[in-house]
Amino acid sequence: VTLLLRTISEQMAPSPGLAAATLGQAFTERLRRGGVATPEGVAFPHAVIAGVRKTVLGCLLIPGGIELAAKQPPSDLVFAMAGESTRPWEHVRLLARLSRIAGDEEARRRLRAAAQALLPALGLPGVDYVFVARPQPAVAPWPAMLGDVRAALLRIGPFFGGADAPG
Repeated sequence: VTLLLRTISEQMAPSPGLAAATLGQAFTERLRRGGVATPEGVAFPHAVIAGVRKTVLGCLLIPGGIELAAKQPPSDLVFAMAGESTRPWEHVRLLARLSRIAGDEEARRRLRAAAQALLPALGLPGVDYVFVARPQPAVAPWPAMLGDVRAALLRIGPFFGGADAPG
């Protein structure tokens, strides 16, 4: 769990303008209070933090899952969020929207399937990917979802030394 929270924090920290350690501490404190994992295998480590420039969201797919709550199954779909303390209502609204998405079995299946379909071919070894979902993942056209994930992977590949994928 510590490694997961550190990885999430390191990947997300530049966007909201925080030190990774500050973000990691906030996620760890929220996790200690409980209530971040669901029976569907989805987790929501989140925090409202002073100094955050903008609300940022990451979505991780963890093969096999990770146990984040003793009374819940391992979470393989993790939505991590850091929100602005000056605009906490945005954090709450986004968390509510994510809860609706996570509660939709078809949306969860499609998010997992899109990542699993494209990461083997387009993902780079040693790189952790964070996905942001379409507003309606349960009903968005499958080719459009795959196109979004593919475009995102191709766009960020050069930042990690990868080449554009063919076709």
